[in-house]
Amino acid sequence: MAYIANSGLCVMHIGQQSLAIWSHKNLASLLIKGDWVNYKIQKVSLSIFIEKIIPYLKEAKYILSLNLSPEGQNIQLSPEKMLLDLESILYKLHTNRPDLYEKLELPLPRIIRIH
Repeated sequence: MAYIANSGLCVMHIGQQSLAIWSHKNLASLLIKGDWVNYKIQKVSLSIFIEKIIPYLKEAKYILSLNLSPEGQNIQLSPEKMLLDLESILYKLHTNRPDLYEKLELPLPRIIRIH
């Protein structure tokens, strides 16, 4: 699960365009003020994030800005790196905890492809 502010596209101080996403709604809500006051926080399923958002970001040459703080701190990574990390985590979870994997209705690691 990820949280985004609608049209949370921004330009980082290095000039790179990015999509800001947060792991928790509370983290995202810290930025809903000032320039971001008209933004709404949206929950995005992991499946949509993997199948729709990551491919779009890769095609548009955007990076991800993870857990952007009001002070401008964040973790930046490419869509490809995020996809590799997600695939690895999902594979480990699927292998080690199939009961939890099934309960959470996560996408199968083998369907995740980097194109």
